[in-house]
This record gives sequence, structure tokens and C-alpha cells, in this order.
Amino acid sequence: MTLSLLNEPEEPTHADDTLLAAPAGWPAPPAPAVYHELLGEIVGKIAPHTEADPVAILTQLLVAFGAAVGRGAFFQVEATRHHPNEYMCLVGDSARGRKGSSWDHVRRLLAAVDPSIEPRVLTGLSSGDYLTHPVICSRLGFPCSGRGLCSLHFG
Repeated sequence: MTLSLLNEPEEPTHADDTLLAAPAGWPAPPAPAVYHELLGEIVGKIAPHTEADPVAILTQLLVAFGAAVGRGAFFQVEATRHHPNEYMCLVGDSARGRKGSSWDHVRRLLAAVDPSIEPRVLTGLSSGDYLTHPVICSRLGFPCSGRGLCSLHFG
């Protein structure tokens, strides 16, 4: 039997098999309808083989798809163009939150479909310096690796 976070837990059969309660304020799992069609099928194939949260896998897929398609595509509603680009911030405990695990599965799939997107992907934002150094360096004309490491450092 393959266990997955997508499956509802079975009722415990022994007193020692009880599940821990979700922390206070923890959101309820989404309705199964969010896992419909192709993206739902992909999440369903990945989820049994990872500790990553299925919602994280799904949102990573949605954002990655939008990045791969780009702003050239759009869906128009009245006079407004809706582009597929999305933004997300995945937050969890360092080294235990499985944030990278959810992205690694999506990244592998995306790289197989569109290898040209790999050089445009920056991940692992871990501090404000990681975000600001590339911007500051490029504006001041300093060389920057694009990974938060550049020749300009502030003390």
C-alpha cells in the first residue's frame, strides 16, 4: 500500500496509532477539486514518493507553468489581459520544511519539458542580502553571480 499526503488518514486501530493534531491556526486541506486535470494528475504521481506537501507541489507547478509560458500568453476578460505569471512565497522550517523537495520534483519535470528555463530560475532566498545584493550590484555596475554573492559587501 502506498501512503500519500493526498489520501485521508485512516482511523487509528490502536490507541498508540493516534495522529497528532494539527497546530492551532493550521489551514484545513483544500478540497479535492483543486487537484483536477493534468496538474492534479502530476501531483498525484509525485505525492506518494515525497514528504513534500501536495499543496506546495501544486503551487510550484502553477508558478513554474506561468514562468515557462511567459507574459506573451494571456486570457482576456473584457478589457483586461490576465497573464499566467504568478508569484508565491513558500514558508517553512529550514532544513525540515521540505520546501526544496516540492520544487525539486517540479524543476526536474520543467527542465525535461523546457531546458531553456533552467538558467532563469533563482531559488533559495534566505535573507534580505540575498535579494538586494544582485539588484544593488547591477545598478552600480559590479559583477554579481546572481546567487546573492557579489563583489560589493556591506558591513
